[in-house]
Amino acid sequence: MLNYEIVMRRFTFLFMIAFLGGVAFSEMQPANAATPTPSSWVELNTPQDGAVLQGVVAITGAARGGGMQTAELSFAYPSDETGTWFFIAEIDSTATEFQIEWDTTAITDGTYNLRLKATYANGEVLTKFISNVRVRNYTPIETKTPKPTQTPATAGQTASPKDTPSPTPTLLPANPATVEKGDIFNALGVGLAFTGSLFALLGIYFGLKKTFQ
Repeated sequence: MLNYEIVMRRFTFLFMIAFLGGVAFSEMQPANAATPTPSSWVELNTPQDGAVLQGVVAITGAARGGGMQTAELSFAYPSDETGTWFFIAEIDSTATEFQIEWDTTAITDGTYNLRLKATYANGEVLTKFISNVRVRNYTPIETKTPKPTQTPATAGQTASPKDTPSPTPTLLPANPATVEKGDIFNALGVGLAFTGSLFALLGIYFGLKKTFQ
């Protein structure tokens, strides 16, 4: 008859082998979820819509996202139906926030739109606009007129606010070294299955040995 201590040692040894085998088997399975990627977005902070510009003004904003290839500032006439945009400056693709100095004395007084356009390696193109900025270097600045009172929505109508895209938080990639609770249970289940099989084989072996003695 086998010594109890020897049996326990063998049991512990077989259990450890089965558990480690289960862990290795679980690690070989493909991941169910793809690693999230950071979102891309652009914004223009200053000047504001309808602002009066004189001399050299600062245009500030941000362009973010992996794989950004180009980003540039440009201006256009609001009344121009051809969609022609005139180059102001190129944004450093390695920077996140930027400040560009724009000399408005180099253009004629008038009303303009500003655009920030960013192009990414995956083909994505993002734009942000500032509307109706007024360049007034050589002409008087108009007196502000009060805005018309907004008419309340009638019954059955719902006021729809202007959609304003908001920055999406950058998701951090999942840590591949993290061991989830489900992985531990899966490994333990596989290990117990291995252990049961090994004990079954040992029982058959000792049974046959006892029979032929």
